[in-house]
Amino acid sequence: MPYSPLPANNKPTRSVRMKRIFLTMLSLLSCLALSPSTAARTFTNTEGKTINAELIDVAEDSVTLKLSNGKKAKVPLSSLSEADQEFAKSWQEKNKNKISESDVKLTITKEFEWIKRPKTERSERSKKKSSETETYFTCHISNYSKKTIHALEATYTIYQRVSERGEGEPVTVVKEIKKSVPLKTLEAKKEVQLDSEKVRCVNMLNKPAEGPDTSKRETITGFVIKLSSNGTTFMTRSHPENFLKKLEEEEERLEREKDRE
Repeated sequence: MPYSPLPANNKPTRSVRMKRIFLTMLSLLSCLALSPSTAARTFTNTEGKTINAELIDVAEDSVTLKLSNGKKAKVPLSSLSEADQEFAKSWQEKNKNKISESDVKLTITKEFEWIKRPKTERSERSKKKSSETETYFTCHISNYSKKTIHALEATYTIYQRVSERGEGEPVTVVKEIKKSVPLKTLEAKKEVQLDSEKVRCVNMLNKPAEGPDTSKRETITGFVIKLSSNGTTFMTRSHPENFLKKLEEEEERLEREKDRE
């Protein structure tokens, strides 16, 4: 990193600190062998160093870049080359009313309620265990921007795995409970709460004195929600956080199996 003189009190000025942050970010990126995003472009700073990143937000004196590894970095606008500063200003004018994922914070919480607590029933003929629960998800959607989000809509999918065992082969299927919820308008600096519908899960085990055991187990494995404004999706999140990645890996596995057939 180039030497930067300090003022007499030995504390770096704000401009020096911001410049160092940007240079440090560039230095770290140069060590990563990551392929650039399809929406990325090459940005150059005033020192002539370059990075591949996607511009996702422009403020009064800074820009937010989405890096190749998915992380975000906020850097001073003045740290960029003149050409990139002009690009940022043009991008801001073009997207001033467009909502992006940097404008909204989405928090997902999984909620659980007992409908029928675990219970065991015994008789001479069998031993039965059973329970029932309801699961739903609470989503807090916060508009951090100064823009009003119009025609906000949430579309979610709850994934429920159902496994049954009995006399024949065990069977496991995954049900997808989908729903779209119009949230209308979300004003700047405001928050809205969305509760998904409740999904009931039944768990049952029957051990008869004669014959095979029978069982049924229903489990909520994941939740995916998409947020859109005026029909354009700007955010997709899941619970747990790695659930989307698991879905993608499963799709890739099925595609490979299909190709081998």
